[in-house]
Amino acid sequence: MFKIEPLIKTIILATFLFLFFGVNGSGAEELAPVLPDKTFKTVSKERQDAILKEIEDKLHSVKGLKAKFVQERHITLFLDLLTSEGMLYFKAPDKLRWELSAPYRSMMLFNNKKVAKFRIKEGQLEKAKFGMENLLRGMLEQIISILKGDFDKAREGYDMEILEGKEYLLHLKPKSEGMAKAISSLELFFDASSLQMSRIIIREPQEDFMEIKFFSHEVDPDLPDDLFNVNKPSIF
Repeated sequence: MFKIEPLIKTIILATFLFLFFGVNGSGAEELAPVLPDKTFKTVSKERQDAILKEIEDKLHSVKGLKAKFVQERHITLFLDLLTSEGMLYFKAPDKLRWELSAPYRSMMLFNNKKVAKFRIKEGQLEKAKFGMENLLRGMLEQIISILKGDFDKAREGYDMEILEGKEYLLHLKPKSEGMAKAISSLELFFDASSLQMSRIIIREPQEDFMEIKFFSHEVDPDLPDDLFNVNKPSIF
């Protein structure tokens, strides 16, 4: 079976389900403080607003980003972790490349409203056909919005609480009952010094969760446009 489908699931789940940030709804339980561990504490509304503005201002100034990631899928029925790794490339205002390097190589691209998917086998690109281009386009646009520090869509579809510790934690809980059946919460962690995203945790109602850890951030690196070419992207 062609392995591009796990990549789609990776992007949809792993990147905070951004596609649904614009979904409005009501009926879910009121947001309650959630402390992942004792290193985080609740803060006043004024402090939450100040932290969010600090993050937004920082991300607004970023013209490009390159980061490595490791993704771990925790499923209660399995003892072993499902692990993958890769690279994220972002170039403002609208170029994104999400590339898996292990256990197999594949990538998804967004460039000026156009989307493409590829797998890489023995150093050769193979473009994948897909039948849900509008879905993927909308999803990748939402990812870019967050990378640029636009949290307005998140507030439309999610209740947000910000916790403070060695990192800043944006805890998001779906407003709609339908979305809450798929995901119980999103946790976005930002380094308190650099304000770069350090990790994401997506929690599901059945206690399964996915964690993505970002590291080796390079802010405003030289990212050639060929990286984001939806017809023939450069590969390493």
